[in-house]
Amino acid sequence: MSRWKLLLFGAAVAFKWSVQEEVLAIHGRPAVLRCSFDSAAGMDNLVVTWQRVEDNKVVHSFYHGKDQLDLQSVLYKNRTELYNSELQAGNASLMLHKVGPQDEGKYLCTVSTSRGTSNAQVQVKYGALFSEPKLTIKTHGSNITLLYESEGYPEPETSWQDLSQQNVSYDTEVVPSGSDLLTLRTKLTVNGDQNRSYRLTVRNRLLGQLIERDVRVVNDVSSRSDTVTVRRSRVGLVCVIFYVSFFTLFIIAFTISQR
Repeated sequence: MSRWKLLLFGAAVAFKWSVQEEVLAIHGRPAVLRCSFDSAAGMDNLVVTWQRVEDNKVVHSFYHGKDQLDLQSVLYKNRTELYNSELQAGNASLMLHKVGPQDEGKYLCTVSTSRGTSNAQVQVKYGALFSEPKLTIKTHGSNITLLYESEGYPEPETSWQDLSQQNVSYDTEVVPSGSDLLTLRTKLTVNGDQNRSYRLTVRNRLLGQLIERDVRVVNDVSSRSDTVTVRRSRVGLVCVIFYVSFFTLFIIAFTISQR
């Protein structure tokens, strides 16, 4: 086994090494890629380098006692920082700002001191909680379309079921929203003349998020909150019946008064 592997797995007591294996970067928050080392050797000859594993792009570098960003990839410009005041305590962690889907992947942390050199990888995954689904109701003939829209990341699992927990046919599309998120649009078209209940399920497994919305379609109750009910309007027919009845009674009264 080569020397750096011995150092990485702690077989060499002189250079203790600790690295975080996986980081979940959340939309709107900075991500911290943790990496630490034995600082007993001091700051002399300390070199810290973070790189992308896939393409070897330089994410951040530190040597000669300060940050060295001349070779930093433009993708990370003004988005990275080390805990410089904590380097002397062995903290080589990297803070990554404004994380997005483009930051997913493997990163390599390399630390060199007078006692040796070691490196290890950190896997970064990116996620965003899906927003409260917005419901839009459209009617066309006897059919009703229920459309839910939400934003988050990554692409979620979706399903529509009836009360018997049987899957029903629906349409779903997921497209980029332009803000490091995905827009989910899922719609169910049903017969508005039938009293039926349905459940939408949206699951973001990466973040452990589960959204469930129950939709109830009836033909005589107005819609409200998450339990949505829809009816087809009969106001016009009621008005016609009222006016016909009133006019008929008026004619009968007028005829009796003329006798």
